[in-house]
Amino acid sequence: MLAYSTVSQLGYMFAALGLGAYAAGIFHLVTHAFFKALLFLGAGSVIHGCTASRISGRWAGSRRGCA
Repeated sequence: MLAYSTVSQLGYMFAALGLGAYAAGIFHLVTHAFFKALLFLGAGSVIHGCTASRISGRWAGSRRGCA
């Protein structure tokens, strides 16, 4: 499953490749992949932090964490 924003960015990359701007297309691909990976790593970190705080909150009796 691909997000609409990712597909549109792939269109820009292929357009750059089609116009002969190979360096720009590859640069866009690499930077898009890097920042998308950071986005998912950050989201996973937040989800992991919220889940861990709920579990530890049940065990320790504390009420801190992500709602």
